[in-house]
Amino acid sequence: MGNHRPPVACESDLLSRVDVRLLAEHERERFGLLLQKRHYLHCAILVGQQLCCVAELDGEWVALIAFSAASLPGIGNSPRSFSLIPSLDRFASSLSMAGAK
Repeated sequence: MGNHRPPVACESDLLSRVDVRLLAEHERERFGLLLQKRHYLHCAILVGQQLCCVAELDGEWVALIAFSAASLPGIGNSPRSFSLIPSLDRFASSLSMAGAK
């Protein structure tokens, strides 16, 4: 369909070397600075419960991913009737973020 094409061998090799992992607590400052620099909103402020991840290619940061909890109203009026679902809050990528500290 459309312009879809299968990945070429070099893309498959590249993707096999990418590792996505949870952000360690000591990496939060670097994450925030890079997110502010690389994301189109230039804002690293995240609210509520968060899940932050970093994608690494051969040990170098190549993408930042932040999920925040978004609430959906449930049935009824009690606070227990609200459900939390993850929502992609921020995504930033670059060929190499390793040099930016």
